[in-house]
Amino acid sequence: MAATITCRHVAARRARACAALMLAAAVAWTTPGQAQTSLTPSDQITPPADITNAPYSMDSARGRLENARRMIDSGQAAEARELLRALRSEPGIDQNEVRFLLAMAALRSGDPAAAIAGLRDLLGDHPELVRVRLELARALFDTGSDEGARFHFARLRAMADLPAAVRANVERFIDALNSRRGWTAGLVVALLPDSNVNSGTAAQSVTLYGLPGFVPSEDLQQQSGIGLYVRGSLGRVWPASSSFAWVGRVNLVRRDFTNSNFDDMTVRTDFGPRWIADRDEVGVLGVLSGRWMGNESANHGAGVRLEWSRRIENWWHSSLALERLDYRWRLYPELNGAATRLSGLQYWNLDATTAVYAGAEWDREQLRARTASSQRISGLIGASRDFGHGWSLGAQWRLAVTRYDEALAAFDYVDRRDVTNTLSFSVAQRTLQWRGLMPVLYVSFILNDSSLELYSYHRAVAQIGLSRSF
Repeated sequence: MAATITCRHVAARRARACAALMLAAAVAWTTPGQAQTSLTPSDQITPPADITNAPYSMDSARGRLENARRMIDSGQAAEARELLRALRSEPGIDQNEVRFLLAMAALRSGDPAAAIAGLRDLLGDHPELVRVRLELARALFDTGSDEGARFHFARLRAMADLPAAVRANVERFIDALNSRRGWTAGLVVALLPDSNVNSGTAAQSVTLYGLPGFVPSEDLQQQSGIGLYVRGSLGRVWPASSSFAWVGRVNLVRRDFTNSNFDDMTVRTDFGPRWIADRDEVGVLGVLSGRWMGNESANHGAGVRLEWSRRIENWWHSSLALERLDYRWRLYPELNGAATRLSGLQYWNLDATTAVYAGAEWDREQLRARTASSQRISGLIGASRDFGHGWSLGAQWRLAVTRYDEALAAFDYVDRRDVTNTLSFSVAQRTLQWRGLMPVLYVSFILNDSSLELYSYHRAVAQIGLSRSF
């Protein structure tokens, strides 16, 4: 029986249609690297359930739709596209069927860019449609867009009710992606309105050495600004065998403000071996980093990072990392020392549209100045979900508690303890893409409550810009 992509009819028919859809996909799919020369009957889409068994004229909209389907089957995909374009304005047929067939016709007629755009547009409106996600993932795979293909295949693998044959094919595609891992890149460019660029205090006066009335210097007072935020990443995997590879990556983060004193840029490189098993990956990486503040070199660091990740279940991914870096500051030798970080993250794909995650982190800074040395413990929880009309929403809450090793005489030797709450939201529009760049809005609200009033502050930060993973 043919399958339907709409799944929007009455409850009983909807359940049967969705089941038929995934079973049809199980029959239709081939293994990676094999070409599909034509649509089989299993590839086809049934009309809406309320008219499936009704007779129709070949001159009717339904008849022309079925004719277009047969033309795709017989290798006349280019002609089918013209017929389907004329059906885009027909009120008597389900436009989701027309949109899907248009994408498949574009794919069969040698226009993968149009097919991918059409499938993304349809998936943006209906992220729950399994068959559309399957075809989009396959098209991205065939065109070498490995990061996008991996994302959709991972979402599909997380589905508990995915038919066994489809799941086996998804696994083969993911294995093929792993075996040909090469270059990856990411880019975010955004405006950065920031209510507290320097994380400064709002206090008008503070008490020092037991004497009240000291006014914080301008550098310590809260200052706002609008800057430019750029984050770029470049990675490369050199497979030596199916179980071993060399991994290298470079990350850059830069914040640029009108007042260049607040400019901040960090560049970091990681390189080392990685051992790959069926569900586990372990890496040992050497790390080099550099930081520029106010467009002047501030510090450099070197160290090592250990990484481990495991796919516990198809929908559950766990990772753990331990790193230690030694830093040297150009102008502030008292900040020289070592930073150690242990972090873990649990990531769950609940279904093809929803993911949740939770993590924890322990940081230890052992610096020459004990008053600047600290220990921080933090935890976070978050979730993201794809909705119709191309919208994706995310939310995250992070709580961090930082204790400093030694109190300052200026504050009557009161121990410093900071509690930082960060609440973040993200909104993305998946269907509005230009050269792969997708509009994204991030907003974060930060509240730092310190036992020393001078270090308490609140901050609101937004990133309004474009994002892309290559």
